[in-house]
Order: sequence, then structure tokens, then C-alpha cells
Amino acid sequence: MTLAQAPEGGVGSSSPGVAATALLPPGELLAQRYLVEQHLSHGGMGVVFRGRDVELDAPVAIKALRADRHHEQLLARFRHEYYLMATLSHPRFVEVRDLVLTRAGQPCLVMEYLPGADLDSCLPLSLLEGVEVLDQLCEALAFLHSRRYVHHDLKSSNVRIDRDVNGKIHARLIDFGIMESVGSVRRELAGTPAYLPPEVLYGAPTDPRLDLYSLGVLAFQVFAGYIPFDIRDAESFVQAKQVSVPDVKRLLHELPEPLAELIDDLMSPDPAARPHDAQVVRRRLRVFSPHLGAATALAAPPYLTPSRLFGRDAELESLLRAWEESTASPRLCGVRAPGGLGKSALLRELALQVRLRGGVAELFSVDPGAGAFSALRPLLRSLWRADGGDVPELRALAPQVMRVLPELDSLGDDLRPAAPHPDPAEDRRQLYRAVCEWVGRLKGERPLAVLVDDAHLADGASLEALRALPAADRRRDRGAGRAERGAPRPSRAAVRAPRLHAGHAGWLPPRHHR
Repeated sequence: MTLAQAPEGGVGSSSPGVAATALLPPGELLAQRYLVEQHLSHGGMGVVFRGRDVELDAPVAIKALRADRHHEQLLARFRHEYYLMATLSHPRFVEVRDLVLTRAGQPCLVMEYLPGADLDSCLPLSLLEGVEVLDQLCEALAFLHSRRYVHHDLKSSNVRIDRDVNGKIHARLIDFGIMESVGSVRRELAGTPAYLPPEVLYGAPTDPRLDLYSLGVLAFQVFAGYIPFDIRDAESFVQAKQVSVPDVKRLLHELPEPLAELIDDLMSPDPAARPHDAQVVRRRLRVFSPHLGAATALAAPPYLTPSRLFGRDAELESLLRAWEESTASPRLCGVRAPGGLGKSALLRELALQVRLRGGVAELFSVDPGAGAFSALRPLLRSLWRADGGDVPELRALAPQVMRVLPELDSLGDDLRPAAPHPDPAEDRRQLYRAVCEWVGRLKGERPLAVLVDDAHLADGASLEALRALPAADRRRDRGAGRAERGAPRPSRAAVRAPRLHAGHAGWLPPRHHR
């Protein structure tokens, strides 16, 4: 196996990034929503920037794949990180909010911005605060391990520290880029060698006790202020981890003996000698700080995000297959089933998978009280924000589209909504033609999935316009721009699931409509 030091970096650490501003220059606006402000840090795969969500006027962190890391394996891992963090949620994890593309087509993760500092800039900590931080990290690891994942890169620069108004210390775990499933085997060593246990050199299957060893090294660092290893290559790694193992109790003689023993157990070269799991560590920590929360096993529901999907693999696979095939022949697909049994979760998972495959997914729910075109308006608004497109071309369509989306007056002070045609049928044709052209120009060559939750509640005008989109895309593909009479009715593909919430899901040029 190859031993390689993973570069340091975190969501808020300040280390120089090589050509970082060339990758994402300050002032670039991603998805018409996230403004890049300044470089923060760089790590093994990505470069992290501070940004601003201009829609919410709130700070965010933006992680972009490094310019020298663009091969397919790392791109897949970057998307995998987004998928995992979109389906796992815990108060001790940084929150991943969005996956967007740069102008050059590079994927970027948009995360919550964590104030404070990296743990390594706060060391050493007092006994009580150190125990508090370790307990909070055990809470995060216990949750992660219960989901059968191992973080694989627990270190001081991947822990963010902040304090609340009462001065209480809080720790958050960041950078899940090399997280692995329990039992998986890596061909190459990944992580930061000083924090890794010796068994990783021998290709041992990934085990939660790997994270517990890293926690032990981190615990030593928390109280001593330094790491007890000097690792330069594979030989020094073996020497430090198995031959000249640090005498933890001697080096940390000022700590209570049971705490030094716990750290010594965590740093044992033998995985079997380490604590069984993170909950065991939490119980042993409570001796030193009785006010810590009870170390009980975390149940699944409290921290499981709604996007997590269970028991719908067949339906999801069928919908994804239809989406991939619809790039050649856009169509409408329906999913129907009795109510209250997981339709919305299926749509969220479908949107996530489409984005991971490089497509554009627009997911929204119908507001039945919002009037005509209530189901169409969110689609047009989202596409406009994501990509302003060629303004001169869009200006020609804007008067018609403004009848649905009034905020398009930002294209020019002289623009006004078009007056309705006296003939209602011709009026609908003109409006639908403009809407279809608008969507087509904004989506460009990107495969698009439009997912409408509770579409059975949508108004008739919205449904008619949404049905027109796939047929209009077919006409563009054939090079024909002529209008056809009436709203087109493309062929349907149905996916029936006996336990799915009633309604319709819609996508378009990869699209469905349900």
C-alpha cells in the first residue's frame, strides 16, 4: 500500500491555497445564488471558500474540487460525499446544503459556514473542556458508526470549535470526503498517517475502531498540545505505531490516571484492545465530567433526513432508467399509489441521484391556493436563477413569460407582460410556446428532470403547460419550430408502487410528470 500524507484543511481554517482564486475567483456567482467571497483553506481533494447565499443573505462555505484533481475517480468521490452528507444529518456534522456547478462545469459543495476556529488552533484544552469536546465527537462517531460508516480522517483540523453565548464549547465534525462503509477495503491508504492505526498498512477491512484510534491520537493532542508521532514514510509509520509506541500514561502524567488509561486504550496497536465502540468511550468520559449527557445509543429517526429512502430501490431504479432514456426521447412518467407512503421521499432521492449523474433536477411542491400556473412558476424561477442564459434571446420571450413570472422585469425597465390574445386557444398556444422555448434555452444541453410533488393538486393551466414541455423538446430535436394545435399529449410511462403516496411526479428533458 502507498503511504501519503493528506494535506491539512477545513471549512474555516486559513491556509494558503495554490491557484485558489483561479479556481473560483472572488465575485463569481454560482447558480445565481452563491457569491464567492474569499479563499479559506485547501485539503486533499478540495479548496474551500467563504461565500454568501444572496437569496438568504447568509454566509456559506463552498468546497470546489482542486484543479489538479479532476480525474473521474475523484469526481465520483466528490459526488459521493454530497450524496452521503445529503442523506446523513446530525447536530455535530457540518450541514451540506447544495451541489452546484461553476461556469467551467466543476462541481461545488455548498455547506453551512461554521464560525469559530479549527481545534488545532485552540490546543491544549483544560480538562473539563477537553472531555466535553471528546464526548461531543464520540456522539458524532456513534451516530456515524450506527449507519455503518467510518469517517476515516478524524483529526484536529477536521473539527471546528465554537462557543455559545454562555461560553460553552461546541465541536462539529467536517470533511467527509474519504468516509468509507464498514467492511470496505482500500487499495491505497487514505487519511492522515499520524492519526491512522497500524492495521491500515495491511489492508484490513474498514472498521469503526479505526476512528477510535484516531480519536485517541486526537485526545492526546487535546491535552498535550502536540501529536506524539513523527511520521515521514512507511518505515517511520510502522516504527511509531508498532515498535516505539508512546507511553501515554507517562507523557500525560498530569491527567487523572483513568483518563490517561482511556487514551492509552484508544491508541492501542491492537484493535481488539481498544474500546468496543464510541458509546463505551462516552461512558468512561462521564467519570471526569458528570454533567455530560447520557451515553445512550442513538435511535435512527431523530437525525435521519427526509431524503433517506427505504424499500424503494426497484421504483427508484425504474425512474432513473426512464430519466436516462428520456435524453433521446423526452416523455412524461407517472407514479401512482395510495397516499401517505413515501412518494415525497422517492422524489427527493430521485432528485439527488439525477444531480449526482450530472443532470439538473428541479423539485417543488404544488401550492393549491396559489392560482393559475402555480406549479409552473417555481420551475421557471429556479431555471432563471440557476442560469441567466443569453439575455438578448430571453428578452424576446420575456413579455409572454412575464405573465407567469413577473420578476423578469429585471431584464429591462422597458419590459411589460404581453397582453392576452383575444382568441383563448391562440393565447394558450403563444404562452406555452414561449414557456417551452424559455425552458429549452435555459436548460441548454443539460439533461433536466422536473419533479412535481402532489401534482394532482396543480391547477389546469400548470398541468397543460408542463405536459407541453416534453413534446416541445422533441420538436426542437427534430429541428422543427412550428406550433401545433392544442396542448401536446406525449406518451406516458407508468411506474406503479403499491405503497406510494398518490400523485404525479413530473420530469422533463430527462423529465417526468406525475
